Amino acid sequence: MDNQTTPISLVTQGKFCMLANAQGQILIFHEDELPGAVMWVEYEQTENKLFLVYEDHPPQEVGILMDKKLQANISNGTEVRIGHVQDKKFISGQFVNIVIKDY
Repeated sequence: MDNQTTPISLVTQGKFCMLANAQGQILIFHEDELPGAVMWVEYEQTENKLFLVYEDHPPQEVGILMDKKLQANISNGTEVRIGHVQDKKFISGQFVNIVIKDY
C-alpha cells in the first residue's frame, strides 16, 4: 500500500447532492474537485455505504445517511452520472458503473 491518505467523505469535503429514482437512475453533483478520476461507484448494501472508487487514490465514502427508499433506488442502479458544478455552472460530468455488493 502506498502513502496516500484516505480522502474525507464527499459530504464533508463540500457541497454535494445525490438523487436516485425507482428506475435506478442515480445522479451525484459535487462542487469541490475530486481527488482523481472516478472509475466506478460501489454500494455496500450490508453496511449501507456508498463509495467513489478512483484509479490512483483510495476509495472515498460519500458519507450520507440513506433511508430505505434511497437504498432501494440505488440497488436498482447500473450506472451513475457524476457532475462537477461550481458557481451554479456545470463544469464537467461523467458516467460510471455502479457495483452493488450484497455480501
